[in-house]
Amino acid sequence: LSGDWSVVVEGHEFLVWSSLLAAWSETFAAMASHDCLERTSRRLTVKDFSASAVDLALQFIYTGECDAEDELLVEVAAFADKYGIVPLLKECIQRCEAALTEES
Repeated sequence: LSGDWSVVVEGHEFLVWSSLLAAWSETFAAMASHDCLERTSRRLTVKDFSASAVDLALQFIYTGECDAEDELLVEVAAFADKYGIVPLLKECIQRCEAALTEES
C-alpha cells in the first residue's frame, strides 16, 4: 500500500493519496491546502468513527462503490456527512431508504 497521507482510527493506519481525498471532499481538500495540523503532519486522526466505517468510506473514495453492510450504513453516512463526501452520503441515504421501503 502507498500514499502520501495516513488516516488513523482505532489503532489502524490507512495510507491514502491526499489528491484523491481532495477530489471527493472539499473538507479533505481544505485540510490538504491550508496551514493546519493535518497538512503539516500528513495525518488525520479520526476519533468519532469505527475503523470499519472509515475503511468502507475510503474504499468508496477509491472504487466509487459502497459495500457497507446495513448495520454500518448510518455510521458511514455520518462520516461522509462530516467530511463532505457527498456522493457517498447520497448512496448511503438511498440504501437506507430502500431498506426502509422493503421492510415497510
